[in-house]
Amino acid sequence: MNELANKINTSEKRLFVGLAGPGTGKSTAFKTIVDSDAFKGKR
Repeated sequence: MNELANKINTSEKRLFVGLAGPGTGKSTAFKTIVDSDAFKGKR
């Protein structure tokens, strides 16, 4: 998961699309990224 979060965090893209089957951790990954210090105060 840290590798995925790093790729998203260092990307210059502003859109995140997570495609995966049920139970793969999409919501957990997205919540972890949103709650990270790098995204505090951003929309």
